[in-house]
Amino acid sequence: MASAFPEAVVTGYERLIEGMTNDAADRHVLAAAIAAGADVIVTDNVRHFPSTACEPYGIEVQTADEFLSYSFDLAPEVMGDIFLQQVRDLGRPVLDAASAVTSLQRRLPSLAARLTTLTRVRAAIDHEQGD
Repeated sequence: MASAFPEAVVTGYERLIEGMTNDAADRHVLAAAIAAGADVIVTDNVRHFPSTACEPYGIEVQTADEFLSYSFDLAPEVMGDIFLQQVRDLGRPVLDAASAVTSLQRRLPSLAARLTTLTRVRAAIDHEQGD
């Protein structure tokens, strides 16, 4: 990851770990978020990041579905374009837009519902289903 996304590397957080009050297994994550100046920790393990541990640092905890749905709300057409491009680029397994939305419904139900409101995504699904 460091070579593909070097700006994501966080250093200097180690000294903060001991003072964190969230779950011991994830104190390094909160410490790194603080050191990086992050506003949000995205995790589906929200119970390891109670608000009492994160709010003093101005850090919100969101599930992946919440984060991606919020991102969708900020730029729905961009998110729709990205979704359709990823469907086209996916090699294994090969999925069409309808199958991809169905797959997303299991883990990201809010995002999947939002995507299907877009004319371009609905058109792709309808085309695939012969409508």
